[in-house]
Amino acid sequence: MQKPLAIGLIVVSIIGLYLGVNLTEKHFLLIHQPEVDFDSVCDQSETLNCSKVNSSKYSSFDLGEGRAELPIAIPAIGFFALSGCVALFLLGGAAVERKKKALAALVLLADFGVAFGLYLIYIQAFKVKAWCLFCLGVDASTLGVGLLAFFAHGGGIKGVIDDLKAPDMGLAAMGLVVMLAITGGAYGNYNGKVRAVGGLDKETLAGNEDKPTRAKTDDHGHSEGDGHNHDEASKALADMSPEEKEAALAESRTAIKEFLTAHAQQERKELTINSYDGTKGNPNARVTIIEWADFECPHCKQAAFYMQDIVQRYYDHVYMAFRNYPLGKPCNTEVSRNMHPMSCEAAWGTQCARREGVFFDFHNQAFDAQGSLSSRRLEKIAVAVGMDKGWYQECINRNDIRNEVVDQLQQGRDVGVRGTPTFFVNGRELLSIHPLAVEAAIRYELIEAGLDPAQLPPDNEDLFPN
Repeated sequence: MQKPLAIGLIVVSIIGLYLGVNLTEKHFLLIHQPEVDFDSVCDQSETLNCSKVNSSKYSSFDLGEGRAELPIAIPAIGFFALSGCVALFLLGGAAVERKKKALAALVLLADFGVAFGLYLIYIQAFKVKAWCLFCLGVDASTLGVGLLAFFAHGGGIKGVIDDLKAPDMGLAAMGLVVMLAITGGAYGNYNGKVRAVGGLDKETLAGNEDKPTRAKTDDHGHSEGDGHNHDEASKALADMSPEEKEAALAESRTAIKEFLTAHAQQERKELTINSYDGTKGNPNARVTIIEWADFECPHCKQAAFYMQDIVQRYYDHVYMAFRNYPLGKPCNTEVSRNMHPMSCEAAWGTQCARREGVFFDFHNQAFDAQGSLSSRRLEKIAVAVGMDKGWYQECINRNDIRNEVVDQLQQGRDVGVRGTPTFFVNGRELLSIHPLAVEAAIRYELIEAGLDPAQLPPDNEDLFPN
């Protein structure tokens, strides 16, 4: 084992650690604080775009309700921390045989890492259709660790296999503890940051996007489905004991009351609906909802899903307007980087769809395709919802279409919109985008506007005060 190889292993491990930490931090900002601008050296175009890859549904694992998603860069942090420790172990005075067994184990881990890296390269090439230089850097660092460990071992493939067949259990246990401790610590820090910004109160988490397909909509966005997706929480309640269920409901009732207390203190702003907004519901309703959203924002995708259900159930009592707030440079001059490179084109597409009476059909399919949006994909969606391809291509380049999106952006800025999605209910900005909070605000505003509570949709769990 040569000392230069051990030093090289330290250098590669440091590079891998830096890339893993950077990708994790950027993932947090993209998913949970999209209003924060930051510079990314590899956000150069639609196809060379770290942000697009690092905010796609493939960039993290869902760990279930109540926990933040696990960015795929976090396990890489644990791996590179371990490889650095192995390199330091090589420079120490341990027996040669123990060093070889540690290197053999590291080669095996690196092999798994390289295999997963190849899968992620496939995802970038064929699913997201964009490349992340930092992600490729992690893959290259993983390969580098494997090669350096293999050559430092010096026993060839047979020697590595022999050492894996007779491992040093003490070293293996110590290495596992180090890797899991570093990985767990990194995830604990990430989960804490998500909680600190209220990310777990936002119904959606990165990677948790495979929800049931939306019901088909008519030309006005009115769903033909049964419209009771809000009862998904009830399915979970059904699995609880009576005591657990009542405790969970009591906690929800308390949270809703606190939310409504704060909501009532919100300044009511004078907002009017534009003739070019996408709308659904009853134009003469007592409550008006205005949403600003971005087609590449994961939280917006989830909001689109549950808002369809909420608006259907309150269809005669609310009027909802959807406004574009894309975080892409082609149409948003206020962003310092092209955070969501296809969001502007998707926004232009919805405005064209409105002219053809298929606004929400286009809107729904664009959200369903989030993570793989491209000009070609948007054209296919346009054709699928009934637009002529040539007309659509001409339409998205028209000045009046683009000016409508600019107007929607400016109107959002004028009332303080800084992130997406943002909802206003009867002129009051919602402090939470959780579906129960949205529904609570709608019911509150309807009652305040004089609607008899008996006319509201049933509240079987007595969650909302009347």
